[in-house]
Amino acid sequence: MKKKLPQFPCVIGLGKSGTDLLDFFCSQRIPCVGFEELSRENFEAALNTYASRGAKLFFKDFPKNEVKECDLFLISPGVPLTRPWLSGGIPVVGELEFASRYLDGKILAVTGTNGKSTTVTLLDFIFKNAQCTSSLKGNIGMPLISAVNEPPSSFYVVEVSSYQLETIDTFHPFIAMMLNVTEDHLDRYQTIDEYAAAKARISMNQGPGDFFIYNADDPKCIHMAKKVKSKAIPFSLVNQLPEGGFVKKNALVIRYKGIEEMYPLNECSLQGLHNQENMLAAVLAATLAGVNSQSVRQALKSFTALKHRLEYVGEFLGMKFYDDSKGTNVGSVVMSLASFEKNIILILGGKDKGGDYAPLASMIKAKVKLLLVLGEAKNKIVSALGSSTKTIKVSTMRDAIQKSFELGQKGDTVLLSPACSSFDQYKNYAERGTDFSHWVHYYGEGAS
Repeated sequence: MKKKLPQFPCVIGLGKSGTDLLDFFCSQRIPCVGFEELSRENFEAALNTYASRGAKLFFKDFPKNEVKECDLFLISPGVPLTRPWLSGGIPVVGELEFASRYLDGKILAVTGTNGKSTTVTLLDFIFKNAQCTSSLKGNIGMPLISAVNEPPSSFYVVEVSSYQLETIDTFHPFIAMMLNVTEDHLDRYQTIDEYAAAKARISMNQGPGDFFIYNADDPKCIHMAKKVKSKAIPFSLVNQLPEGGFVKKNALVIRYKGIEEMYPLNECSLQGLHNQENMLAAVLAATLAGVNSQSVRQALKSFTALKHRLEYVGEFLGMKFYDDSKGTNVGSVVMSLASFEKNIILILGGKDKGGDYAPLASMIKAKVKLLLVLGEAKNKIVSALGSSTKTIKVSTMRDAIQKSFELGQKGDTVLLSPACSSFDQYKNYAERGTDFSHWVHYYGEGAS
């Protein structure tokens, strides 16, 4: 390990990253405090697991007396830095920052509003296909701290969020990737510029020997690239670039150090415009890390798309159904709609995240024949988009699928791409997508 471990840390927030930190400290026999402010379920699960291993755990009321001797606060991404008990002079970092201090391999960090999970999973798959040791961590499921007690890897491929980047200090990726920046999390950030500034922190500790891969079709990303100290490498779906990644003649093209490699899109397992961006970013990163083109080509052919990300569910009565439950913001829905021609039945709604739905209006008017709206945000969505096409409010996912079968016809595409989080009716986007698939099969198989 590179640095001395804390003597008495306090972990704030006992979700996945928090409990993995508790697990790490308990494994090192370091006394620690854990605090959960909101979820009794998370608190009780941590209590049952870690109290017997030396952790002191507290719920609801912050344990001011117990943390007086703490030498480090480790804050979960969902906990705002504005909490008053974080201002007492004790250093505050996040799990991402803390874990990165104790790893020796190269970190490849991916952020952006959309496409992160697909990009990191594909990049990790490419590395493993090329027989490189690679560890996939971060927001996709396993916190980075879980890697510290594992065998070392040459590469750590990490999905990082704006929340995690708020609390970095020395976090230093060899390759930082900025996929896109569109309106999201405006329930936490006052403006999109504030949100973008948090994202931009991913490159703050990079130097001339590092790389910053960015979307050259995105104004926010272009602005960031002008300020980095690392070597900025662009990708684009619009323009052919002298160096970087782009699409030409139905192929992904990578130009670097005077060498051009082409990867035909009809040989790639991933489909859709948004996945062209994801593939360009991942292949660029792999190329910069030294992976040969043959290994990349094999990986692109055999990679399996992630669940709930424009996932094909099935065809019933001539209608095709797609689960894009991970499409939790307007930018993601735009890219999903762009993957289809017309005759779309679109299911929107859920818990509002503070963004503006109006940018969807023109695309909905051109492509969507029926808009089905549900969840807490349905009134706001109908106000913004209801005049763009035929619109119906529904109460549940079951109602939405039932209406799709009642009003749809052969040749239609039924797309769940909600532009909202799932937390009004579901535990997470995966549960929402699974519910969508369940009712599609329920009504579809009954009608067939």
